[in-house]
Amino acid sequence: MAVPKSVLVVDDERDLAGVIGDYLNLKGFRTTLAFDGKEAYQKSHNAKFDVIITDFRMPKLSGGQLIHSLRSNSVNSEVPIIVISGYQEEAAAEINAFQVPDVKILPKPVDVESISRIITELGLNTSGESSIQKINVDFLNVFIDAVVRTLSEVAEVKDLQPSPLNLLTKAGDLKADLSGVIAIISDKFHGSISLSFSEATYVKVLPSLIGKKAEPGAKFTEKDKDAIGELLNRILSKVTASLAKQKLSIKRTVPSIIKSDKHSLPGSGYPKTMLLTFASSVGEFWITIVLNRFPGLQK
Repeated sequence: MAVPKSVLVVDDERDLAGVIGDYLNLKGFRTTLAFDGKEAYQKSHNAKFDVIITDFRMPKLSGGQLIHSLRSNSVNSEVPIIVISGYQEEAAAEINAFQVPDVKILPKPVDVESISRIITELGLNTSGESSIQKINVDFLNVFIDAVVRTLSEVAEVKDLQPSPLNLLTKAGDLKADLSGVIAIISDKFHGSISLSFSEATYVKVLPSLIGKKAEPGAKFTEKDKDAIGELLNRILSKVTASLAKQKLSIKRTVPSIIKSDKHSLPGSGYPKTMLLTFASSVGEFWITIVLNRFPGLQK
């Protein structure tokens, strides 16, 4: 069996470091976390990594100082480094001043798929992804596919265009007017998946669910919000059928509905929340995935 590639993730935002670490574990890498530059230097001075991902502004030792120290004198003197920072120009200037090679800079808030893409470009794909980790990915994809197919078939939503998968790190990242939430307990995934709409988008989806004709400027009422429950039931029906073909099942699901003007998306600000934004013929909607626990992932 191939040995997983090793990644050091450094960020003084502990939740963000944990999310990146969990995501890379899910992709089959072996991750080590550090929460300031000094701790990162100590962990990397004698341990060899295949790639290092670091924040730029950190206590005790900045990202630039850490990189300079590693390049000058350590077993990681030639390891590829990815810097994630909200201060890209400042980071680039300091890194250039130190004249360190093989450094990529990504903006914050970070897009985990960008990290994965750079690692792929570096030729560091892992073949050590475990079957349990692969099942976890497939398990999530089943839900996302069921949401897309249900909206396409039932609500006649067309031209669905998903954004890259992103991390939500602040409660105010996005606001919704109506959300359907499915809490999930299973052997492969503990957490929740939410489908959220703005009012403007939902009133275009609503008529096909309740057999009414869409009217310009329509508002949904307290009674109308329950129609999203029908969406959740149809989504779960597709999910159950798809999982059965893979000999997987869900132990328990708990659907719920949130109707509140401009509420934060369910899970926003939670340390392990992933977001998919979809553009469509009726407007934007969002899927959020809250990872309470992934069996097989680093705790």
